[in-house]
Amino acid sequence: DGETGWHVPPSDAKALAGKLGEIIQRPELWRGFAAAGRARYETLFSEHIAAAAIVAIVADKLKATPRRGRARVAREAETSP
Repeated sequence: DGETGWHVPPSDAKALAGKLGEIIQRPELWRGFAAAGRARYETLFSEHIAAAAIVAIVADKLKATPRRGRARVAREAETSP
């Protein structure tokens, strides 16, 4: 809270109004949000990070999934003339 944005309780109009008033009165509080938000995105959600996470998940699932059809196909290939 306060680094890349602010949190206010859901459905709490008074808290939201208070935070908006604070932002208007003290613009220095939010000036760094764009840079901090971009840095957070690059660290957690960039295309490179997302792609690496997807590759890791797929690799993990492939290792855990039995390959039933491969053994039969391999045996048939070995015994075929």
